[in-house]
Amino acid sequence: MDNGGNDRADFLAKSATEKDLIDLEFYQSARQLRNASNQNIKEKWQARWADSRKGIWTKVFYEKVDTKRICGDFCFNQVLTGQGVFGSFQTSMFCKPAECGQNIESVSHLSLGCELWRDLRSKWPKNWKNKDLKELVSLSSFCNC
Repeated sequence: MDNGGNDRADFLAKSATEKDLIDLEFYQSARQLRNASNQNIKEKWQARWADSRKGIWTKVFYEKVDTKRICGDFCFNQVLTGQGVFGSFQTSMFCKPAECGQNIESVSHLSLGCELWRDLRSKWPKNWKNKDLKELVSLSSFCNC
């Protein structure tokens, strides 16, 4: 009985144990490649977000990029972006003057210091500054301004 194939396999196996360097490579699995690719994409996205001069107001709430979905609504999106109904945006787009006369009327101005909103702010919870934006936007007294 000829065991030439087995003899050759035995020889190669013994030879492999005598090598200083193993010449067999295991490549990454599809999942490992996908995870590494996703990590690379997220790192590049974070670098672009950090270096961008756009979205300064949004960066107050979201310093780091994230792939979690945000289910916003009209009011949430207005506050988050600082666009739309706020005077600062209206002035920049349509040259409309701010109602308070200070020509600021940004989200931070309205929520922290605008005299026109003082009565509305008094209806907000006492700890409103400690709340998450999503919690604030869900309050009817916050959104019905």
